[in-house]
Amino acid sequence: MGRSKWNRPVSALIAVSVIVAGCSSDDDSSSESTVAPATTEASAPTTEEGLTGEGLELGLLAPSPGLLATLFLGQERGSGFAVDDVNDGGGVLEGPLAITNSVAEPGAEPTANVQAAVDAGAQSLIGPGGSTDIIEVRDEIASLGSTACSASASLPGATLGQEDLSLVRTVLPDDVTSTYLATNIIARRDEVAPGAAWKVAIVARSDAYGQSVGNSLAAILQSAGLQPAVIGYNPRRVTFTGTAQEVVALDPDLSILVTYEEGANLLSALVTAGVDPAKMVGLDAFFQPRIADLATAGTSADAVDGFQALGAMGNKAFLERLYDDDPNGQVANAAQAYDCAVMLSLATATVDAGEADSLAQALIDVTGDGVTCTTYADCLDKLNAGENINYDGVSGQIQLDENGDPTFARFTTAMLEGGVVSTIESTDVNIADIRRQQEAYAAAAFYTQLQLALQYLGFYTGPINGINTPETQAALAAFQASVGLPPSGVWDEATAAAMATALGEDAALLAESTRDIQQLMTDLGYYAGPIDGIWNQELTDAIKALQRDLGVPETGVFDSATLQAIYAQGLATGSATTTTVPPEATVPPATTVPPETAPPVTTPPVTAPPETTTPPPLDPTQPTLQEALAADGRFTGYLRLLQAAGYPDDFNRLAAYTLFAPTDEALAAAGVDVDALIAADTPDELFALLAGTAAEGRFTTAGLSDPANSPLEMVSGERFDLVVEADGRLTIDGSTIESPEIAAKNGIIHAITSLDLS
Repeated sequence: MGRSKWNRPVSALIAVSVIVAGCSSDDDSSSESTVAPATTEASAPTTEEGLTGEGLELGLLAPSPGLLATLFLGQERGSGFAVDDVNDGGGVLEGPLAITNSVAEPGAEPTANVQAAVDAGAQSLIGPGGSTDIIEVRDEIASLGSTACSASASLPGATLGQEDLSLVRTVLPDDVTSTYLATNIIARRDEVAPGAAWKVAIVARSDAYGQSVGNSLAAILQSAGLQPAVIGYNPRRVTFTGTAQEVVALDPDLSILVTYEEGANLLSALVTAGVDPAKMVGLDAFFQPRIADLATAGTSADAVDGFQALGAMGNKAFLERLYDDDPNGQVANAAQAYDCAVMLSLATATVDAGEADSLAQALIDVTGDGVTCTTYADCLDKLNAGENINYDGVSGQIQLDENGDPTFARFTTAMLEGGVVSTIESTDVNIADIRRQQEAYAAAAFYTQLQLALQYLGFYTGPINGINTPETQAALAAFQASVGLPPSGVWDEATAAAMATALGEDAALLAESTRDIQQLMTDLGYYAGPIDGIWNQELTDAIKALQRDLGVPETGVFDSATLQAIYAQGLATGSATTTTVPPEATVPPATTVPPETAPPVTTPPVTAPPETTTPPPLDPTQPTLQEALAADGRFTGYLRLLQAAGYPDDFNRLAAYTLFAPTDEALAAAGVDVDALIAADTPDELFALLAGTAAEGRFTTAGLSDPANSPLEMVSGERFDLVVEADGRLTIDGSTIESPEIAAKNGIIHAITSLDLS
């Protein structure tokens, strides 16, 4: 396509292709393989004298190339440090600790990587790396008789319901992070303007992590009387000018940035747009030591001074160890991966000594009651002396609960001063003291999935913010009308069944969030029905019973009035672990919300939009975008590039895309060498290139011809002109679009038959 989409990266990489071809044999240059090796040595064991026993082999579950690949580098570093410290501290069973990467193949089933690691000899695992498909991966780990410790899969509830404990984690669940962050934001507000309705911009990736943290944070802040606004962006975005303009237009009192490796680009755009860095807080990704240089392109690093970072980064000494080792290296989740490796080593020794029946139980034991120790060598000495130990790791006190989750959190704060990360401080927190607002988190998770489902089906165009807004209710009413149900805009059993039918196999995403609400209401004592992910009348009645006890309208859903009342009651009771009272208990007068101060009902009656806005139903039998590209036969090169960049993961989300896919002939005519692009191993350029060939949403040929849709914003953040040329051709950024389009279940494909690289 045009210069901004293809020419800049491709012009450099075409030159690379010449070098690659010149340095490779004919066999190498013609290879079609894009699959990474199943296993690679991540950290060779430093076998010390005397370490001649059995040792321990761990498999580090690495993601396929894609959105998590860069962030995963922190786990490689942390586990590598653990190998050094464990072997220097006496090894495992008088042998060395060794950790080997098991790399997920692009497009493979999520469980395949677990099987590959076990087949390669891993006795235990570190992973999985992400929350997507974590339940399926967890069950595969159990079925293979293995045990895993995850340093980064932060989906709340991921460890619950294990028949035999096989997955534990050192990473904090997202609800803990969002609750702690909300507490700090409210405290910061109260320092300068107690009780003020602060406007908070939450700029977050539109993926499982960003929506989990960002939307639950918004729900909690709204319950506390603040005015949050979620500004989501596609994780593939590289240009943030439009995002920055949205923040400026909001004029927030504070901005929270929930990002990964793209954080530097986002921070740069915000500062350039005039947002005060002292009114911004970024999460874990902003602890990257060169973040100031990256955000300012080295021109004036002190331009971001005052920017704050908050995250679960481990203690100051470990963070500085990472900085000293490699000033440019990734640090996210390094502390958690280090502790996973050390804990698995200590637990293995405990099981071998006959002090625990299973490795999972041993992991709980070595972080529980006992003599505190903070280094592997000291802990091993105490174990060998017959003492029970309590390993306090670099990521915090840990102390795993019976489900395998940490019960303590270590939060690290820092500030950019003089262009460098400084004023690093760590605070240990008992999670029981901050784990409030479970209802707000569960509601945010549910409404996030509902908004995504309504957007996917074509009924909703508003922000994915996890809040039951009037716009969400109107979209739900339109869906209800389209399936012959009363357009109430209120979720109920009949609507849930109709939605499941409309979504087909994609209904599983809504089922997960429904299951979380069922579990929550069970824990609170209001629900005794099945926890099966199917919304039923009993669940509606349970929420109404809760609302009755709170003194708010009985809508049967977690609306804003309910969440505000829960927050208010939590303040009144001072409860640290729960904010509601089961139905059999009597709510003391002092802890209820008096009628005159009860939060107003913010859910007005809604009606379905005009019938003309109702989209046609999706055909669940259609192929996915990936399947359609493969079946067509003209897009083999483009599909290989998408796979190399991890796009199959994007297409598995509940979202629709419009792809502008260059045919093999178009790529060849433009001199694009697909093999060279993949072999060059420059993921940032490859990601940027492909992000310019995709737009969010479904755009037919007729829609693209509508002047209202030009320029069209791409996933990358760039905007490209759509033009009907004099000869009747439709072009995007100068490249020719062929008709007709190809329909897919999760989007539309437009063939690009002529690339303009001028």
